[in-house]
Amino acid sequence: MSALAVVTAGLGPATAATPAGLPPAPTVLAVNGEVCRSEPLVTTFEGEADDTVLLEFAFADAQVTTARVEVLEQDGDVRMDATQVEVRDRRGRVSLVRGTHGIVEGERYTYRVRGVSAEGLSEEALDCAFELHGGPHWPEVLPVLGKPGVYTSANSGGVGVPGAFVAVPKVRGDAVAFEYGFTDADGTQPTELTQIEASEDGTAEIPVVPSAPGTHFLVVAGIDADGLRGAWETRRFQVAAGSAVRPAPAVTLSVGNDTTPDDGRVPVNVRLSADLRLRDGQSLPMGDAVVRSSTGAELGRTTFDSMSEPVLVDEAALGTGFRDLQVEYRQFAGAAPVVTTARVCAGSCPFSGGKVSVGSDSGKVSVTTDLTARVSGFSPAPASYTYQWLRDGKAIKGATTKDYFGVPTDQGHRLSVRVTAHGPRMTPRSVTSSSVLVGDRDEMHVDYGVKFTRFDWEHRFTYRTTRDGDTAGWPGSGYTVEMLSATPGSRAYATSFGPSEYSAMWFEISGYVQGQGWSGQKIQKTDNVPYVGSIGGKRRLEAIRIDTAGPVSPYYDVFYRVYVPGRGWLGWATNGGTSGTIGYGSRIEGVQIKVLRHGTTPTASGTGNAPYYSRTTQKQVHVEAFMHPSKVWRVPMGGGSTAGRADSVSAPQRLNAVRVDLDGRYSGSVQVSAKVKGDGWRPYVGNDRTAGSTGYGLPTSAYRMRLTGSMADHYRLYYRTYVQGVGWLGWAHDGAASGTSSYIPRPTAVQVLLVPKGEAAPRSGYGRAAYRS
Repeated sequence: MSALAVVTAGLGPATAATPAGLPPAPTVLAVNGEVCRSEPLVTTFEGEADDTVLLEFAFADAQVTTARVEVLEQDGDVRMDATQVEVRDRRGRVSLVRGTHGIVEGERYTYRVRGVSAEGLSEEALDCAFELHGGPHWPEVLPVLGKPGVYTSANSGGVGVPGAFVAVPKVRGDAVAFEYGFTDADGTQPTELTQIEASEDGTAEIPVVPSAPGTHFLVVAGIDADGLRGAWETRRFQVAAGSAVRPAPAVTLSVGNDTTPDDGRVPVNVRLSADLRLRDGQSLPMGDAVVRSSTGAELGRTTFDSMSEPVLVDEAALGTGFRDLQVEYRQFAGAAPVVTTARVCAGSCPFSGGKVSVGSDSGKVSVTTDLTARVSGFSPAPASYTYQWLRDGKAIKGATTKDYFGVPTDQGHRLSVRVTAHGPRMTPRSVTSSSVLVGDRDEMHVDYGVKFTRFDWEHRFTYRTTRDGDTAGWPGSGYTVEMLSATPGSRAYATSFGPSEYSAMWFEISGYVQGQGWSGQKIQKTDNVPYVGSIGGKRRLEAIRIDTAGPVSPYYDVFYRVYVPGRGWLGWATNGGTSGTIGYGSRIEGVQIKVLRHGTTPTASGTGNAPYYSRTTQKQVHVEAFMHPSKVWRVPMGGGSTAGRADSVSAPQRLNAVRVDLDGRYSGSVQVSAKVKGDGWRPYVGNDRTAGSTGYGLPTSAYRMRLTGSMADHYRLYYRTYVQGVGWLGWAHDGAASGTSSYIPRPTAVQVLLVPKGEAAPRSGYGRAAYRS
């Protein structure tokens, strides 16, 4: 603990004049911090854990930079070979490891040091004889509770305010006394030491009355029956400049949760003050306590093995309602008892007061989405609260935490929160806040843009951007889209371009890239732009999928469609459905995206096209159209393509018969029925058979189609008819009529579409019906 002073210690032979060029001998030696004297030094250690002996030395001559150190046994044999040690600022040190060097308790050794220079060793050496003995373990040092000043690393006592510390031996009985002193500098030995005897339980109370404010240190070591002193323990404490800061109660009382309510006993928790913290931050529970009624009758007692101990009190003796209890705490044998009084609930006690309001840290509560319940005023302080948020006075399912995240359906409604206070053996009490009318919040929007293969990436504004259903790209331009970037946005809700626990909504997007297939969202690193597709690869983006995610995603749907040459705008896909084409090698020239409140749909597509077309699926079906009066069968067309003529105005032709051929992945076929003038609905015909009229010129006005066998288990069959002067009618499916009941309007074309079950159906153009009168 002491600093190594550079003075002559009077050890060894008298120092003669040093021959020219040779270094001097050292002037001071120390073992484990204790300066050597003329008589053998007895130093102590703490059991097997303390396995290092620290040897220190000092020179009066600042020119000495190296020393030679060795350790000899009592008979002169070498215990530690001579080793050269660096000297800095006239001081040096070396560690002697007991296990490595074979140092044995009770044996005498000589520690010898010489100075070293280029000319040689100092003629004289300085020796120190020492023995090692096992001394007491260093003690734990804690403040004594219940004093006017309880001194810890915080200000809990002032100048002149009496307090005390207690030295607690780690091993009971290894110290019969303690030696202590105070210092204002950490790591220095006190100038004055006081010895105090240990009590029967091995502890000792050390009084302190600070005379100056600031940081102070108490240094304590145990002394065994042979008078050997153990290792030092240091306790840092703080003293206030003024009067004492009121210390925390030594113990506190509270009624605990009764896990066995029918046993006739009530658990009363007795908790020790957190001031019983050791130097390393751990706590040392100690002492015992007696719980008494207000009349002094003993209700129970405990000894502390942890910082909080339950005392089981007879329920009949405790009674009901609020009761004043006393706890008498004795920290150690001989310590003065500390008495604390607390008011606890014995049973069926009412809370009083209490209020709650709806608040927010992020803006005006009537429009912000982040709300919280602010509770105050309950007496006594509840052990816990439960929460229930209300919309127009009715409970919101799942909204049972302190914080509430507002959702779009809150708009125009009143929000409030009901809070219930709870405590052991207390009667719960509920209070409800005033309601807040939720005003109009900004809806969810979408910002998006595309980049064409013909343009290089230069910066984040290279690609064409727009929002909320407007067209990104140039339909009909012949330009090929290679990337799409799309993110939700709102002034009311947090959004992001990827999964985030702090975002109310984000998109999960994937794109079908020419020659690569489906891939997820990537980031353009230089400008931090999220996208699907490719940048600079000159590859077509042929199809996309967009889905919503996040806490508010159940309240919104995302709709999107693409423009494909030869087909025009495809139908709206939604919430993860596919939009585009796969297998046809078709490019995308434009994109439209909308985010709409759930239950709202975009205006029907004028084309009435399907959201997407897969060549693998549609090649299973072929349709031939028989036109009248030309009386020719036109070239067979695959699923989703037009069989007949959808533009016959100047030279009108009637679609008078069809042949539908199904070569499916599964067993089964297609059946078709035609409505022919004079016959009405004719019977269904099978695969690749003629449905309608080819030889007599009888007009056909409508068709019905259906799948059979396993194909019907895996697909749904959609079909629609083009009527002269009207355009495409709506989609019919699975045996419903498509066309007109009258034979005057001319049907001129038909489309047949296979849709795997579970995928989105095509939406009718302009909302038209599939069958017209």
